[in-house]
Amino acid sequence: DIALKMGNGRFGQPVPLNDDQIEQVIESFVNAARILRSTGFDGVQIHAAHGYLMSQFLSPLSNRRIDQWGGSLENRARILLEIVRRVREATSDDFIVAAKLNSADFQRGGFSEDDSVIVAKWLQEAGCDFIEVSGGNYEQPRMIDFDRKDPLAASKRESTRRREAYFLDFVPKLRQAVSIPVMVTGGFRSVAAMVEAIELDGVDLIGLGRPMIIDP
Repeated sequence: DIALKMGNGRFGQPVPLNDDQIEQVIESFVNAARILRSTGFDGVQIHAAHGYLMSQFLSPLSNRRIDQWGGSLENRARILLEIVRRVREATSDDFIVAAKLNSADFQRGGFSEDDSVIVAKWLQEAGCDFIEVSGGNYEQPRMIDFDRKDPLAASKRESTRRREAYFLDFVPKLRQAVSIPVMVTGGFRSVAAMVEAIELDGVDLIGLGRPMIIDP
């Protein structure tokens, strides 16, 4: 029931889910995966970044639960890992199951890089085929390279301007924990920067958002 500290009433006050509702959420993800597989899709991605529901469970700032779904990192990650396991069981080995995960929330006391590395390892063990790295949320939207605490911070980062990508610095740390492919999303605009990320920074896949919207 932790509301966003922004929006002037744009976002409603959340209500904690009970166990039955959490089970319904899990089954909704599983049913969606079944439907997609039956209609010919190659896979699904579980969105656990940017402050959406799975991201809210992962963050100690928004998850203040005192039951099996909150408290320790293991408990906060429980719903996400259960979804991945059940989706894997309900589909097939050749059906892609991926997760989009914040490198961090970039908020003091929030989901950290160390947390992310541990959760990524658990995701691999649960059956994830690859992990897409992003970061931030509505309160701290680093996924669009904006820092609400310091609006000029992004323009000050020379490495970000040169390499374009926002989250490449996190990849080496993640690589120490997982062997599955890693995708990085955020900031890429030129082919040269994408090639450099793959050849020099250990990235397996490049994710594109706004460039595909502008020129699909």
